[in-house]
Amino acid sequence: MKQPATRHKWLIYLILTTVISLGTITFDAGTMLASYPTEKHRDVARELNEMTKQAFSGGKDSSNVMESDAYKALEDSRENVYSTRMGIGSSLLSLIISTAIIVAVYRYFRRSRLTNRPIGATVGISAVTAVLTGAATLLYGAWLTPFNDSGSALLALLAMVPLVAGFGALYAFLVAKATEWHYNRSHGFMED
Repeated sequence: MKQPATRHKWLIYLILTTVISLGTITFDAGTMLASYPTEKHRDVARELNEMTKQAFSGGKDSSNVMESDAYKALEDSRENVYSTRMGIGSSLLSLIISTAIIVAVYRYFRRSRLTNRPIGATVGISAVTAVLTGAATLLYGAWLTPFNDSGSALLALLAMVPLVAGFGALYAFLVAKATEWHYNRSHGFMED
């Protein structure tokens, strides 16, 4: 009788991971497209990227490029200001949404009693989702964004996915622990 319950539990883990990953990938793709809506936005971003690469390559003095009138004009352009604000706004919205998802997953595990370790299951799903979405975002981000970096830069970013997943797991742990504290307190499981 234990095996069907285990199979059922892993199926729920798989469904949660898939739904959260697909939702995150869709959200990320939408915000990438919204950050660079026109060809002019992408051109400004490409030019800034090229100037920044020149500034930090080959032992040159980066202040010469960064202080140039051309760089400042691109940096202060409406397109760059819009893309920067969209990036900040989408990052904040992503943080709020991911926090809500972590809380919802923890509360689901806690209420359904699917596992004896709801924090561990929540962190595990969060870490797997972060790896899947991080790798996918980097790969399709190369096509959706105006930045055409070399393959070695993409490989370096892919190598950072586990680090990002580790920080995501730490964040999920902290949010799930705070949610557990609140859940226990509000349901009378704690003594004051």
